[in-house]
Amino acid sequence: MAKDPWQDHQYFEENKLAAHASFFPYSSIKFAMEDEHRSSSNFYDLNGIWQFHFAKNPTKAPDDISETDFDAQGWSHIQVPGNWESQGFGHAIYLDERYPFDTTWPDAPEEYNPTGSYRREFVLPDNWQDKQIFFHLGAARSSVTLYVNGQKIGYSQGAKTAAEFDITSALKAGTNVIGMKIIRWSDASYLESQDMLRLSGIERDVYLYATETQRIADIEFTSQLSKRLDQADVHVQVLLNNHSQPETVQV
Repeated sequence: MAKDPWQDHQYFEENKLAAHASFFPYSSIKFAMEDEHRSSSNFYDLNGIWQFHFAKNPTKAPDDISETDFDAQGWSHIQVPGNWESQGFGHAIYLDERYPFDTTWPDAPEEYNPTGSYRREFVLPDNWQDKQIFFHLGAARSSVTLYVNGQKIGYSQGAKTAAEFDITSALKAGTNVIGMKIIRWSDASYLESQDMLRLSGIERDVYLYATETQRIADIEFTSQLSKRLDQADVHVQVLLNNHSQPETVQV
């Protein structure tokens, strides 16, 4: 029987964008110099209050959470970002040398593995209709599956690394629904077990950003100092994506 992604050591991500340098697309040189991305027309903040369902394990979590007609009446609410243990769901665990669960490698716990389902509606900005739109999740512990308007978008593991997904094709004009299903422990938890307080949920910013269909996807700067250390050659490599044509160009 095929394993679920959070139990499969060979499965780390699905449809997740490749990691890239940290930068933000601005509409003009003036705005880029100011570097206030939260005030940009290309930025949509998803921090704040989300609808939230807490389950004992993944099998108890509801399905179809991002369907527009899904009934979330009776769900709780949670602050994002924020660990769910600090908001009254489950409990934090402090351990030094052992794992916070009794399951042995390579299995991830099944019977008790708290699972949080997140749901939020948002209205697509009118000026984003012809743009490429990306979902940014700064950090979530331990695994997360993303849904938009009833479609599964992708999956990610890596509790302290950002996950980004292209959600353009799943969006529509007007109101849209985003859903996330986060599982406290996955097979990745064997590598994420250090001397620390064990918490779960969303730990960094969540937002959308929009770009033109032709965009800079990544930038890499490298430098080589002279022997006298008084000069340097700087090399810049730019990765361009053209979402209107199925090709990628490196410059």
